[in-house]
Amino acid sequence: MTLFEGKTIILGTPTDHQFSAIIERELRHQGFNVVNISYNTSDFKYRNIFERLKSFAHKNFLEHTDYKVYLKSKRFEAQILEQLSRVGIADYALLIRPDQYSHQVLDAIRSRAIHIVGYQWDGLRRFPNVRKCMDYFDRFFVFDPNDIADENVLPLTNFYTNSFKIQ
Repeated sequence: MTLFEGKTIILGTPTDHQFSAIIERELRHQGFNVVNISYNTSDFKYRNIFERLKSFAHKNFLEHTDYKVYLKSKRFEAQILEQLSRVGIADYALLIRPDQYSHQVLDAIRSRAIHIVGYQWDGLRRFPNVRKCMDYFDRFFVFDPNDIADENVLPLTNFYTNSFKIQ
């Protein structure tokens, strides 16, 4: 029997380089039932020229530097909310790069998870919009040593797997 046998965790991470799949595999090895809400944005394309122009205007004139992230999250929001609606109460939620999720999704996770943890794997200065969602989390971790001085964040290094080798 493993330490987390029978516990449920909601997982939301970037899918770059199979990052999400590797973490999910390790969590399952640790005994977790994993609800993976990660989504792949690598093939994102603007729907039309008007969406591209609107994004350009938001970024360059309205200083909404995260507008493209917003568009990406909106594309998957209904699917994620549907997936979360089938989850009872989860013991934990772990979101890496939580700024990639809409506030509606964060609300849904917050209402289902007993403990919710965020991790910003890149600097807060590089992605300042993550600050807008930090209040959703019980604990918030950062990788960049320059961010440790920020309020309400804790240091955390990268992870490793102990059940298999990453190829």
